[in-house]
Amino acid sequence: MVRTYSSFLKKRREYHNSLKLFVIILVLLLIIVIGALYIFNFRFSNDQISTNNNTNIFVNIAVGVASSLFSSILFYIFFNFTVEEIQKEYSAESAAIVATQHALDRLKLVPQYVYPASEISNPEFDEQFKKSFEGSNFYYFKGASAGFASYRLNYSNTIHNSRSLDNKAIRILVLDPRNTELLKEFARSNLRLSTDGKSRLTPASILNEAEKIQKDIYMTILKIYDNRSLCDIDLCFHNEFVFFRSEIFVQGLFISYYDGTKPFPGSMYYDCDSDIYQAYLRNFRYCDKIGCDTFSLKERIKQQQSIEDILKSIGYKSTLNELNKYVDQKFKSYQKKT
Repeated sequence: MVRTYSSFLKKRREYHNSLKLFVIILVLLLIIVIGALYIFNFRFSNDQISTNNNTNIFVNIAVGVASSLFSSILFYIFFNFTVEEIQKEYSAESAAIVATQHALDRLKLVPQYVYPASEISNPEFDEQFKKSFEGSNFYYFKGASAGFASYRLNYSNTIHNSRSLDNKAIRILVLDPRNTELLKEFARSNLRLSTDGKSRLTPASILNEAEKIQKDIYMTILKIYDNRSLCDIDLCFHNEFVFFRSEIFVQGLFISYYDGTKPFPGSMYYDCDSDIYQAYLRNFRYCDKIGCDTFSLKERIKQQQSIEDILKSIGYKSTLNELNKYVDQKFKSYQKKT
């Protein structure tokens, strides 16, 4: 496209140069003709040989027509190579700016990196996530249960052991475990999208899947509570139907769509300058504000509530010991996939 546009500009310049040369030659010829007619008329008058009125009339008409034509050509030259040329350049420049901006706006919708769904954690994703996490002063998560996010905050060598939690603001938004209908809808969606989901889409299987999601949320609350002294961290609930998780840093955004096919869903990374980043950041801030009005783990900790009391207040009915066993089990399965 660049080569085509360059050749177009070259041909356009050649055309204008040829046109200018033609006009210059035409003007010179007209000057010569007008000059010759004036000289001819002058000599006829001085020598008094111009006694024929017809000849004088012809000469005067020729001089008048030539003069008018010369004036018209001068006006054409002035308009074509000044006013019209400036207008063309301005129109071309304006069109180029609009077209470029339109192309750039469309490019903002294209992710910078794409990571396909996988059975185990994608090393390229992990590397980009590590880079983003360590280079950002905040980490915002919005999704279903944040089970794997809580694992990252606890056991990842690239994050926890590098002390990259220092001076970092972490906000986690997960589904409200008290909203059983929303949990069932998300469970139904997961089962429907999974490989053998349609054959397992029964009331019992949906309830079982919803209870797993609910337990994962309790697990996340427990581990966030355990990490409360490491940094400025808070967990709130949201009541939106989720089909994606967003993980936002100062440099960019990871979006992962829950398709139910593999443990690690496909993800896309957008730069912070993109419109997608700004849209998801505004969505997170809105949900965070609404969610913290209904439940804030940070506020519960400030009120010196124990983890047992916090979990019981949001519907957890088993013992803390059983939940810790579930956490160990879950984190071991995560460790095998990373």
